[in-house]
Amino acid sequence: MDDRVSVQVQRQLLNAEREAVIAVCEAGRAVATSWSGTTVTEPHQVTEPLANRLGEDVRRRLLDAVTSALTAAGQTVQGQPVPAPPYFVVTSRGPLCRVTLDNGRRLVVRFDLFAVQHRPRAYRHKSANPKHCLTVKLREK
Repeated sequence: MDDRVSVQVQRQLLNAEREAVIAVCEAGRAVATSWSGTTVTEPHQVTEPLANRLGEDVRRRLLDAVTSALTAAGQTVQGQPVPAPPYFVVTSRGPLCRVTLDNGRRLVVRFDLFAVQHRPRAYRHKSANPKHCLTVKLREK
């Protein structure tokens, strides 16, 4: 059942809520385009410009899209997610949304926009294609 909910939410995000997903992917591409090379070496070179490009509007749209996708999958959200931690964070790999369901499980929506190389440390843009960067997982309490 958990996999079914994750698949339904991902499908809903890629179809009915596609504009919000594309806005996130395009923000990642814009950040990478602003670099002087193909990689950067510090996480803040990803997180700060990405957070700025996403802005309050895109964060809100994305959380609303996740909530709508959950509703379409027959799930109920606990509380009202806001576009700030712990519901929305920008990591060096990309944005991460967490939404708690009424049954206590947590849905995690992750955008893997950037790949991390550990030695030597480097961050590079992966793909702006929503099908390749979007991951949806349902986790237990």
